[in-house]
Amino acid sequence: MNKKDYVITIKGIQTYDSDDDNIDIEMMAEGDFTFEDGKYFIDYDETEATGMEGTSTTIETDGDYVALTRTGAVDTTLLFIKDRLTTSYYETPYGTMMMGITTEDVKTNLDSDGGKISVKYSISMNNLFSGTNTFEIQVRKI
Repeated sequence: MNKKDYVITIKGIQTYDSDDDNIDIEMMAEGDFTFEDGKYFIDYDETEATGMEGTSTTIETDGDYVALTRTGAVDTTLLFIKDRLTTSYYETPYGTMMMGITTEDVKTNLDSDGGKISVKYSISMNNLFSGTNTFEIQVRKI
């Protein structure tokens, strides 16, 4: 598993007050995919299209949880564990917010060739409900 030998496809759906308020996001990046100490790691750089240019993202999973860490222009670590509430600070150039993540579902299907991760969660910002989100990450060898 060599650096930049994988295509990372991320699809996200943000739902606010109703299903009519959905925001769909999709992006692709070349990145790194490794397996180490019983965990998979996906690494890629954010682009201008995501509004987080200058930020590196690492996704870590052992199958029971997904951790998403961003460093650079945006700094945060979000932890997704099924049926659990986790909190994190989300630091941006515009200020810091407290995020609450209640994870409804985590599914992983990864092997040495790539695979898929999907997560469904509710999010609150500074203790105010912000919506329900899902994201799907697909990893495939170039």
